[in-house]
Amino acid sequence: MTSRLLILLAWLPLTACQVSSVNEELRDELLEMGRRDQAIRERMVPLLAIIDFEQPPTQEFIALVAEQDAIDEANIRRLEAIVNEFGWPGPALVGTDASTAAEVILNHAELPELQRLAPFLRQAVLAGQADSGQLAMVEDQIRVEQGLDQIYGTELVNGPDGALVLYPIEDPESVDERRAGVGLPPLEVYLDQVGEAYGRPVQR
Repeated sequence: MTSRLLILLAWLPLTACQVSSVNEELRDELLEMGRRDQAIRERMVPLLAIIDFEQPPTQEFIALVAEQDAIDEANIRRLEAIVNEFGWPGPALVGTDASTAAEVILNHAELPELQRLAPFLRQAVLAGQADSGQLAMVEDQIRVEQGLDQIYGTELVNGPDGALVLYPIEDPESVDERRAGVGLPPLEVYLDQVGEAYGRPVQR
């Protein structure tokens, strides 16, 4: 399991920041999609802190994973339709809060959807309509799914005993420089935040 299950810290606080030209209906829809995305993960976090990965998964855990997968699938299917119709839903279209929701939803997509939608997100970053840190997470996830070392150190996996393990990083000595370039905190700060949130340390 990659950090697809774990993207909770990436969610930025929702604000009322928006501009007068936003598509209110689309904004509300994306906010509700983001709420569902985070609600299921908030229910998952307590289980991740106590689950014994050396034992068969409990029925509660299996049910939550199935529910999460269904929410993610529905969200990404709708997000892809939105992008195909409007382009990437940046702040100018849906406001800052809903745009952030779209970025987090994308981080929970599977590889084919990531590859199709990452170029739209990349263009939005260049236009100042998306967060470069979120793009870094997407780029890391694509590389991990392809079996390549990640670039920014945003992806974690579960070890055999359930421990959170940092996925290998290309050129790890300069990772903090790359992270700073996209607005991410130093790697050690990020890993400490993840460990605190999930009640278990991250193995470097």
